Amino acid sequence: MRTPFILIFTAFTSLLLLSACEDQSEDASSCRYYIQQDLDNEDYESAIERLNSTTCQDTYPDNEYLVDLASAQLGISGYTFPNILSAALDDSEDGSDALSDFTSSIAELKNDNSIEYLDLATDNFTTYLGADCSELTNKTSTEEGICLVQGVVSLTKTALALDFLSGTGDASIEDSETLDLSVCALQHSTGATVDADCTIETDSVTFANPEGTVTKSYTLLTIEDLDNNSEYFLETAIADTDTGFYSIAFTDGFCTNDFTETEEVTEDIHNNPLGLAADQISYICPSEEDEDDSVNDLLVTAFNDAINNIDSLTDDDDLQEAIDDFTSEITATGTDGDYTLSDIIDYLDGL
Repeated sequence: MRTPFILIFTAFTSLLLLSACEDQSEDASSCRYYIQQDLDNEDYESAIERLNSTTCQDTYPDNEYLVDLASAQLGISGYTFPNILSAALDDSEDGSDALSDFTSSIAELKNDNSIEYLDLATDNFTTYLGADCSELTNKTSTEEGICLVQGVVSLTKTALALDFLSGTGDASIEDSETLDLSVCALQHSTGATVDADCTIETDSVTFANPEGTVTKSYTLLTIEDLDNNSEYFLETAIADTDTGFYSIAFTDGFCTNDFTETEEVTEDIHNNPLGLAADQISYICPSEEDEDDSVNDLLVTAFNDAINNIDSLTDDDDLQEAIDDFTSEITATGTDGDYTLSDIIDYLDGL
């Protein structure tokens, strides 16, 4: 049975509204008071610093500190529950491509830490719940509230993946010249037939930090269209064991293969007309973390999680209309009505 949206939101926020202590000294008894003050004042870094203290964590029953920690991490990401909802609801009203408009609105709020902190928040919510939302039966009102937030966060991750592929920032992804090249990159990563308008050159590249703690290998895709527009993408060197697909990695800025930051990509990397040594070439730069965020995964897994969580948990007409607008633009061909990467690619190819 679905729970009305206002009750879900109330249940979730009630968990975050911590009671203030009369004694406001900086000790364990007042920890939760100060954290609530930090959250109310959008001082998320201070809240996280307090919540990293085991003394403070111990003042919460049943690991409830993880909910406050996840909420602070959402704040640092730039995406709080209300402002994501506002973007979804506003962009369902004008009759244009709803998912494209939502992506543009989400892009306006992003910062350099968005995906990292969205991932951290998701992990902490899941740890608190003890299972993925899809595995919980007979959810309590608090669990429903958190799972609704998880769904909204997943939708945001999908929008950030679309924004990355379009390269348009807060402009409409429908106006993107980069998007067509990105579609070709996704097609290549899944072994699908690549649009005839694209030419793809491939090179192997390995990034390793000077400390020797991170080594990551990719296939560098140089993709060019008939108008000589070109873009670079990093495709994982090893296919996923479940799907057999490769994946496009999120990149940010430019660097040499030891992660030294540079200002731009070396011109014509594939042909390397200047004969530069490998460590002198500037590439699009992957994360220096052990694992990459996968564009493919955020397009599919996050989108399905978002739709399933939100659709099953809300009776709010406006939110349901927004979700219906998103799903009406993409034809689902997967098992049990799930969306496949091919479905997402077909949607993007049609924009």
